Amino acid sequence: MKKKSYHGYCLRSVLTVLALVSLTLSLVAPVSCRLTEEGIEILPLDTVAPKVESFSVTASNSIRLACSEKIVLDNIHITDCDGEFFAYADAVTYSEDECCAEIELSAMTTVGREYTFSAHVYDRTGNSLEFSQLFTGFNENPALLAINEVRVNGDSSKQLGEFVEFIVLKSGNTAGLSFMSTMYQTEARYDFPAMEVSKGDFITLHGRTFFTKSTTKEVTLISDWADERGDDLTLSKTLDSFDEARDLWMDGDGKLASKSSVLILRNSSSGQIIDALPLSEKGEKWPKSAMEKLIAEAFDAGAWTDGSSADCAFITSPAGSSANNSISRQNTEILLNGQGISSQGGGIASSAEDWAVIKFQGSGKNTVPGTTPGEMNKVS
Repeated sequence: MKKKSYHGYCLRSVLTVLALVSLTLSLVAPVSCRLTEEGIEILPLDTVAPKVESFSVTASNSIRLACSEKIVLDNIHITDCDGEFFAYADAVTYSEDECCAEIELSAMTTVGREYTFSAHVYDRTGNSLEFSQLFTGFNENPALLAINEVRVNGDSSKQLGEFVEFIVLKSGNTAGLSFMSTMYQTEARYDFPAMEVSKGDFITLHGRTFFTKSTTKEVTLISDWADERGDDLTLSKTLDSFDEARDLWMDGDGKLASKSSVLILRNSSSGQIIDALPLSEKGEKWPKSAMEKLIAEAFDAGAWTDGSSADCAFITSPAGSSANNSISRQNTEILLNGQGISSQGGGIASSAEDWAVIKFQGSGKNTVPGTTPGEMNKVS
């Protein structure tokens, strides 16, 4: 009778056990093996799809996609706002670490028009992600705006709402500009439409098209309001409208600004803060952390130079409760002459010294409002 080798038997037993372990693990989780001096090491495979970390439109026919690991893109296509096919990828260039991709499109997008980017994103182990992102056509010639005047209190009896007035410091298109106001109880955001504007133009963003009484829920419409997105600047006929300036309206009854708020003008494509105006009624700490975060971001970006807390904000308490009072920029002419504007990205460096509260004067029929929506500010 042939004798069995004990060592061979043990080796076969060990291999059988390892095979069973490997099979069991493969049923519950994908694995791989690695031979080491100590034996066979069981390694889990990468089963996590790549994560898209940033998406940016870099030109009229170029998009940049950055991911958490090395990627390969496939099935790239662009559809327009009607869901119709618009473009495909003419070329894809990967960065040296292969985590970023520059996609050159087969057609030029139109400034301000909405599109959808879609693609399959693969990592090196075959994990995939179906990625889709809404974007607007790239603005090759962005206009530069500055916050110029603010009314923080409306007057429903006179159909006057809050407004934020902007002045154009550089001619161009307003597509991609976004205004945000963060207040104690609410927030407001307005994305500018694609409009061609010229240096020196005024744009008044009105905060509401109607008032709603909190007690009776009675709605009072603001009569004769109209968006002036085209060439005709005489469409809006409200008390705050000025025929030589452009009027834009936020539909609804929400406040646009308050005596304690942080106002931000931002390039929504790059995320850069262009201008900032933090307001504090008494210079006390804001009760909302989002307000503190915004002024800290504005300070870091060089848009608000006084500091990063509420006690560094512009104090609005002298504005009182009258809708005739204005928080007005005092260095508008300096900005129009090209001073105070950053050479990198066109940001505006502002401080509390650049602002003043302009009160209405007189009484009765002889009152002179401090507010000047659509016109050059009064100087204190």
